[in-house]
Amino acid sequence: MAVQIGMCGIYIVLGALLCRKFLASERKREGFPALAAILIFGGALALRLILGVMYTGYETDMNTFKAWAGLADSMGLNHIYYSDIFLDYPPGYLYILWFLEKLRQLIGLETGGSGFTLLIKLPSIVADLVCGWLLYSFVQKRTDAAKGMLAAALYLFCPAVLINSTIWGQADSFCVLLLLIAILFLVREKVGWKAAAGAMYGVGVMMKPQMLLFAPVFLFFVLKKKDWKGLLLGLVSAFATIFLLALPCTQNFDFTWLFQQYADTMGFYNYFTINAYNLYCLLGLNWYSMESLPLWVSPVLTAASALLAVAFSAVLYWKSKRSEAIFAVPVVIISTIYLFAPKMHERYLFPALFFLLLCAAFAKELRLYLSFFCLSAVHFLNVSYVLYLNNAYVSPTSPVLLALSAAHLILYLYTMYVLWDVFVREQCVTASDRQSYEPPRHIRAESSLSPQSRKMSGTDWVLACGIAILYSLIGFWCLGSSNMPETSWEPQAGESVTFSLSQEGTLLRYLPGLTVPVKGESAHTGVDVAVEVSSDGEVWSSAGVLSDDSVFAWQEFQLTEGTQYLRLTAVSGTPVINEIAVITPDGENMVELSLLSGNGEALIDEQRDVPLHPTWYDSTYFDEIYHARTAYEHLLGAEPYENTHPTLGKLIMSLGILLFGMNPFGWRFMGALLGVLILPILYHLIKRLFGKSWLAFCGTVLFALDFMHFTQTRIATIDTYAVFFLLLMYDTMLCFCQQDLRIAPLKKLLLPLCLCGIFTGMGIASKWTAAYGAIGLAVLFFWRLFRAYRECPSADRKALNRRTRTLILWCCLFFLLIPFGIYYAAFLPVLLLPGHDASLAGWWGYQIHMYNYHSGLQAEHSFSSNWYQWPIMSRPVWYHVTYSYMGNPDAVCTISAFGNPVLWWGSIPALVYALWKGFMCRNRQAGFILVGFLSAYLPWVLVPRLTFIYHYFTALPFALLALLLVFDRWEESCRRGRRIKTEHPALAPKLSMVVVLAAALVLAVVFFPIISGNATTVEYAHNLQWLPGWFFCG
Repeated sequence: MAVQIGMCGIYIVLGALLCRKFLASERKREGFPALAAILIFGGALALRLILGVMYTGYETDMNTFKAWAGLADSMGLNHIYYSDIFLDYPPGYLYILWFLEKLRQLIGLETGGSGFTLLIKLPSIVADLVCGWLLYSFVQKRTDAAKGMLAAALYLFCPAVLINSTIWGQADSFCVLLLLIAILFLVREKVGWKAAAGAMYGVGVMMKPQMLLFAPVFLFFVLKKKDWKGLLLGLVSAFATIFLLALPCTQNFDFTWLFQQYADTMGFYNYFTINAYNLYCLLGLNWYSMESLPLWVSPVLTAASALLAVAFSAVLYWKSKRSEAIFAVPVVIISTIYLFAPKMHERYLFPALFFLLLCAAFAKELRLYLSFFCLSAVHFLNVSYVLYLNNAYVSPTSPVLLALSAAHLILYLYTMYVLWDVFVREQCVTASDRQSYEPPRHIRAESSLSPQSRKMSGTDWVLACGIAILYSLIGFWCLGSSNMPETSWEPQAGESVTFSLSQEGTLLRYLPGLTVPVKGESAHTGVDVAVEVSSDGEVWSSAGVLSDDSVFAWQEFQLTEGTQYLRLTAVSGTPVINEIAVITPDGENMVELSLLSGNGEALIDEQRDVPLHPTWYDSTYFDEIYHARTAYEHLLGAEPYENTHPTLGKLIMSLGILLFGMNPFGWRFMGALLGVLILPILYHLIKRLFGKSWLAFCGTVLFALDFMHFTQTRIATIDTYAVFFLLLMYDTMLCFCQQDLRIAPLKKLLLPLCLCGIFTGMGIASKWTAAYGAIGLAVLFFWRLFRAYRECPSADRKALNRRTRTLILWCCLFFLLIPFGIYYAAFLPVLLLPGHDASLAGWWGYQIHMYNYHSGLQAEHSFSSNWYQWPIMSRPVWYHVTYSYMGNPDAVCTISAFGNPVLWWGSIPALVYALWKGFMCRNRQAGFILVGFLSAYLPWVLVPRLTFIYHYFTALPFALLALLLVFDRWEESCRRGRRIKTEHPALAPKLSMVVVLAAALVLAVVFFPIISGNATTVEYAHNLQWLPGWFFCG
């Protein structure tokens, strides 16, 4: 789905840019280069032919169409509807399939080959091109050739159109063409054209039964015109065409089969919805059978939705004074029925797209273009997701289904509102209106914000600290055990210890540790220890050898039944075990151990610190086995085990160990603390960017409710430190960018730059991912200098140039020398160890070692994911699981890293919007957000090594800012009175934000056991696996 979302984003952005270029100009372009038309239509045809060959589409439908074509040829048209086969299409499309079968035989194509598949798709492909040409023809007559070609290109290259006709191979595009031609005949003045319109509509009805839904279009037109003769001619012509087309398929002039065919077709698929993500899908009723319901339910729901569609479209058409309102009627009818009628398929919304684009082009209405872009994107995602699933089961409550269903409903309401505004109230928002309304580019989106409004008030500090304090109660809750055995058994090879058990034990629990006998050398680790057991202390039998040596993680070893004595013998290497315990057969108690021989006191001197039911709470898990260990080694002066990342993050982590000891709470403390401190920093950044306390408060709360933030700051890895310093980097750079470079005191400019350089050095010294963000800092800095130069009057530019040179020279210190010094100093604890070289050459060799590791890493992981999968969370990382917790086989403790769907999925369209605002409106806030997001995210496209979803963590704050940008612009729009004129114009975005926060809170509560490791049931975890790639427990 990531590719599909990317396609939609690219299409919307390119379409928006083209709309801005062509629609904003009032100058008419009478001609349009023939080469451009050839490229557009030729490119559209070539793209369709390539995709048509590459993709079989929905194989069931393709095979059905091929079978019908063959049966029509072999059985004959007058027998096929009397045979016992599945055939739910009327004869119209069967004629086309019969012709294609004859053509296949003439050419000599294989039935199962891709050539015949393309041939089946060809009518719809041709219909696409004809629709595009007619769209161009209509629009260029009403406006000009450039706008007409723009409309044609938007339709021909629309992903929703391509997937329907070219990839799936459905006949919807062909039916749209017939409906369009019928309406064009209908609006002609002469009465004879009404007969042609009726005949063409009859052909359409014989193609697909869904064409019956558009009968009100023709009825409304002739009734409003009071053209009773035209009505009669149209009806006669339509029925005559239907019966003439049915005649070759009829035996003995008995047409009852035709009525039965339509009745049977409408009776098929007796479900609330068949992959149409509409109201019923939002209620969790996708593929929910209606067989068990009273018989009246289906017809009543169908009739109610049809009545709503007819009533609203009739009122809209009758009240409108615009002739092109007739093209809005199909949009209203099919959209309403698709959303509210049962038995809908995913493709039934397709006709609305063409007529909505036609309405937008005729009216030159930006909101209708926006509606077309969004509705076509959501429809494309609906259809592509069905193709992606390919009949695979997906839960009716899957968030993908629910999100797309909600999006369909929201866009339906918006589209109906805009259609009413345009065709009834005749209030249009055109590109020229928008251009004239916008303030000058250099002050756009910032003119209403004073420097004072961006500063943190006392209330802001209270809110920011309050959020941090409240979150800390959750962030530090059950962070980890503060008790862990510290003394170690460090035997030489061949050394043994023997214990007697106070009662029978069946499970040996042990904790691998580490020691550093010689400072500067690698720590001693390992558990190469032979285990022998005895029931009487005389006869010993081997139980095996300890193998799992993950340090500071409790391990288990099964003992044989009847064990009363235990002997451990170091086999080789330098084993280090901090503690052992033996568990009773029922798993509820620990056996008392007595040392009989050997120097093994250290193995049983801290029995109180042995957990009876160990989980993540008592042990290292996932990459903690590397980072927590290395942080401890820094304190001990040992050669660090993990040497593939910079050192500062692990040095900071070691402060927690220094304060609280080498235990889970100690090695996780600093990460959790920085996770808390991230929140007030983020609050400050949002307030500086938008100047609104309510937005800063809501954005910070939303980030606090994010799953990734919670999970990643509670595990002892170094990603949190990179995000922490990255936020500080951009916060201080934003403070600089918002200064007036001409009049601000130099000290006021240098302070944020100096701090930014310090934080940059600390961020890169924590993890290289912060260096990606540093690229964005350079872009922002020079962008600000350029803006200052462009806005500066000519008379003042000489002084500004002197100041610019001064700033650049200082930045050489702030962003080159200081970060390098910090980065170099971070490696000194390692480089100063014996055997290392603290010179620049030794330091550079260490960097080469890290780079070679990451660039040459060839590894596989079950829960790895690619960069394009991260925003949609198709593959979370499964960090930990403890089965049969507390002896309960249904209880598990599981931890997975992924995001809150409200923030992550909501930020995807928000980022597209930010792209729109940044490039089209030159919005500075959007520009800042895009620079931060792209610098943190885009480099991962080029990274060849194994990647995980948590690598998106550095880009996540900017995704949040993009979402907040939507609400900020919405509120500004309301305040200016452009859309909503009420006593409280800015209330709507704030209430919507409350809904967003409520949804995020609900999901945080629902998923809390999955992200926190709190005990839950296997069934509960399985029920939350909404997507195929989500795996929370086995």
